Amino acid sequence: RTKQELSRFSDTPSGTVRIGVTPSLGRVLVPSLLERCADRFPEINLLFSQGFSDQLDVELAQRVIDFAHTHTNLENERIESIPLYIEPLFLIGVPEMIPSGTEPVELESLSDFPLALDERSQEMRRVLDGEIAKSGKSFENVAEIQSINIRRELVVQGRRGSIAPFALFATEIKSGLLVAREVSLKADDRTVHLTGPRVEKMTSAESAVRTMIIELVDKSISKNRFGWRMPQS
Repeated sequence: RTKQELSRFSDTPSGTVRIGVTPSLGRVLVPSLLERCADRFPEINLLFSQGFSDQLDVELAQRVIDFAHTHTNLENERIESIPLYIEPLFLIGVPEMIPSGTEPVELESLSDFPLALDERSQEMRRVLDGEIAKSGKSFENVAEIQSINIRRELVVQGRRGSIAPFALFATEIKSGLLVAREVSLKADDRTVHLTGPRVEKMTSAESAVRTMIIELVDKSISKNRFGWRMPQS
């Protein structure tokens, strides 16, 4: 702990920074962050932990990780959150399975749609189940698949669709294997926060990593990638 405190005053950021990312960010943010960090700060070692928002909240509280990308806005004497982006959900599947159109799909119309979802994503399921219940309906044809690779394979094969962040299937959508159509949600927006040490308590390495994450997210928003939108002020 003393070594970490002293590193706050170092001119050259160095040391290990542990970052918790969601499965979708594991695909689209981690590779770019690793490359940028290696170019700018070769003495910083990045360690990644992948999980869903609820799990990352716990790991952050237990100090297993230094930063977490979650849907929770956390503030205390040790940590603080900044909103990074709004992450809509999309209905994703092979082109012949997804209804055509440019307007968002109404969630109640998907009550009997064959879906592959992951029950471990508790935050997303709370949003989806609560939203469709408002219409007096529920999801009637859901396969609970915990393996992301198996779920992705079922979707690519056209056996089922999925409701997920665009970034989780970004590679397959870009290649034309899958298409995505935003799902209309009336619930509070899904703002992804970057939660980590308070600015005044950061090491130089933590500060550098925080800045790089914000730069990469802002660049993705400006280029209209992954459906991300600027958070509300």
